[in-house]
Amino acid sequence: MSSSRSSSGARDDTAPAGVFEMVGTESDAEALTNLKRELSTAVAGGVVLAFVELLSLARPAALKRALRLRRYVLELALELGLDGESSAPIEAAALLSQVGSLTLPEATATRYYHGATLSPADLDLVEQLPATAADILRHVESLRETREILLGQSERFSSGRGRRPRHGSRIPLGSRMLKIAHDFDLLEAQERSVEFALSTMRGRGGWYDPELLELFARLRGASEVRTQIKELRLRNLRAGMVFAEDIRSATEGVLLIARGQEATAKLIERLNALPEGLVAEPVRMLVRERTDRGSDGDNGEAGSDSR
Repeated sequence: MSSSRSSSGARDDTAPAGVFEMVGTESDAEALTNLKRELSTAVAGGVVLAFVELLSLARPAALKRALRLRRYVLELALELGLDGESSAPIEAAALLSQVGSLTLPEATATRYYHGATLSPADLDLVEQLPATAADILRHVESLRETREILLGQSERFSSGRGRRPRHGSRIPLGSRMLKIAHDFDLLEAQERSVEFALSTMRGRGGWYDPELLELFARLRGASEVRTQIKELRLRNLRAGMVFAEDIRSATEGVLLIARGQEATAKLIERLNALPEGLVAEPVRMLVRERTDRGSDGDNGEAGSDSR
């Protein structure tokens, strides 16, 4: 499913597919194929897969976020030494955490998934998404532990605020992991650097498990990697960069690549093979660069390459 932009400027995820399918998103397709294969043999995998398929059709941006959250929590689980049995319900919770987005008003969903500023009313709706997903799953007995993780996701580590007020270690480990993953992804979607996102989260006293947050920060390499937005011509794109804006055809405005998609070598090759002028250049990209901890940062200032 592709998207177009309405006259109001909002992204329309119900638009028919177009040139996007020609360019393709190989990494997304591979991730989804691998996920389907893994879920086919997992306990309750058929249920999870059904919701994954639903998201892929009804709200692709929600599925993209769910896949990122899954990656984040699995990285944490690996570092914590959790075995497959222990991490499985956490993985399922990450994949199902966005199912509630199907109940969001379209305007709220657009802002939520595309990095726009969320109003207080939007934030209230977003905070209810995990509980909404848990309610949808209430009759699936094999996902009981996953439901408990979703119900605890909105709880704050020290304040006990949430649908079932608990605090500290009484909050399920998976809930604590998923809250960190979700809030980080939400901040990064707003074009925040890794460092800024983590600094913001550290400043939210009592929201997160501090040990898990620092482990997550280490996994993101926050002290050694700086993320910048640069304007680049297609020929200068490199694998690993991330598109900081939707890429659309210059003539009809058809979505080619969604914001947040990582550039792969194959995708870059396909973009450069498109007819000249089909894509407006330069394009804005998130570029991660390794820096020395003692550097003053002047040399890494975001620049452009629009010549």
